[in-house]
Amino acid sequence: MSEKKFIDPNTITDFPVVVLVDDLRGFVGWGIKTHTKGNYNHVMTLYRPGYCASQGFWMYADVPLKKYLRPGIMLKFWALKGCSAEIKRQIIDKNTADLKLPWWRRGYDYLGILGQATGIKWVQTPWKHFCSEAVAEDLRLDPKLREVIPERPSPADLDRIFEAHPEYFECAGYWIGE
Repeated sequence: MSEKKFIDPNTITDFPVVVLVDDLRGFVGWGIKTHTKGNYNHVMTLYRPGYCASQGFWMYADVPLKKYLRPGIMLKFWALKGCSAEIKRQIIDKNTADLKLPWWRRGYDYLGILGQATGIKWVQTPWKHFCSEAVAEDLRLDPKLREVIPERPSPADLDRIFEAHPEYFECAGYWIGE
């Protein structure tokens, strides 16, 4: 296994970047990681300097990255490898447009929790997404990724997919709050 490369996330300049979050202390994060059998409980898109488009528990919002730069959090950054400037622009524009949707379109999918709990993933509000579904929708704008990225992955699924496809994704590094 290779050494982990630790980075200062504030130095990232090539957008978008997928950010996986491992809340090392939180109860909800622990529950998500247990349910999905993975190391990550949240995922978001760093789409401009210092800001992520993120589906939080209340609302899809423009969230300062510094909210996650605190003790008990580990971040893993995935760069899109071989992605054209046009596709990157489409992803950034989609995030910008989605953040301007009315509040009721950006709210969390609470019905989807029932679907997750029962193992019936299609039980959810049709126009709402979990964090990983929002990121998957972004990535699927690239035609070559449509076969690789499913519509309803978990954060852990996305990490496994990124690891399995180094031709499309490159780990830019990690950040850990101590």
